[in-house]
Amino acid sequence: MNRALTDIIQYPEKAVSDINRQGIVLSDGTMINFKECQKNYAARNNCAISKCVGDRNIDEGQFKFYCDKGTVVIEFKKETFLKELFGNSMPVRFHEMAKRIQYNGFTTFDIT
Repeated sequence: MNRALTDIIQYPEKAVSDINRQGIVLSDGTMINFKECQKNYAARNNCAISKCVGDRNIDEGQFKFYCDKGTVVIEFKKETFLKELFGNSMPVRFHEMAKRIQYNGFTTFDIT
């Protein structure tokens, strides 16, 4: 199936299998390629060079990556009250993903 750059493909955070220097591997085998997203983000924002691979918004619990096949959105949802209270809360999981992207040499732009 061909998708336009304007298509939006959504995944829950649990679909993230791995984050490495090449990108984010999702449980269905999809790869969010950081170099591809970096190029598209720079073009979208009229930047010559950028380390950004997408946008993040903690209020909406979303990371958006601008892939050739479309915009891939990874959504973070709050858990039940007890899981949020005694486990990893949504903001902690969200920031952990941002840190893992940075660890691999890239960043996301905070649009919160």
